[in-house]
Amino acid sequence: IIIIIIIIIMSSSSSTTGDDDDAGTAAITTDIAVTMAAILGTMVAVLGSLTLLQTPRKDDHVESAFFPHPTTQPSKYAYERFCAFYTPCWMAAFGAVVVLQLYEHFTAHTYWQFCGGVALPLLLQPFVGPTGPDAARPWYERYSTKANLWIAVYSFIGNYWYTHYFYSVLKAN
Repeated sequence: IIIIIIIIIMSSSSSTTGDDDDAGTAAITTDIAVTMAAILGTMVAVLGSLTLLQTPRKDDHVESAFFPHPTTQPSKYAYERFCAFYTPCWMAAFGAVVVLQLYEHFTAHTYWQFCGGVALPLLLQPFVGPTGPDAARPWYERYSTKANLWIAVYSFIGNYWYTHYFYSVLKAN
């Protein structure tokens, strides 16, 4: 479904020509925005549909709909709560950068400092402040360490492979 929508949108936007004039540039920018919005909308629709198709197991506890159950998965529960409490903090930091237009003054060094500083609590949590039953476990057996490792692998794949997709397949400049 996603591929069909992308092909339809890309074929309808390929008729726009003229990179030098303002009207052509505005049309191309609008086409890219429409294409990206269609892709995002399709992804949300597919994920929402898949979520609705799932049926809960009979042996699952119903008390916790968003977080893992605290008695059956206490390590996962503790780390997910830590992330849920920290998420508004990093979102507010990025929101402040955007609203105050601080990014206009960022250099590559400043950008790395800001993003590294925002990511540091999540990266150091398994070592400095493990929560729940993970506090008694070695760092390499903690749920938060495994979650960080998975996020690192997933981020590498996304940044490496999807950058190629973005620039080559979608022909972004």
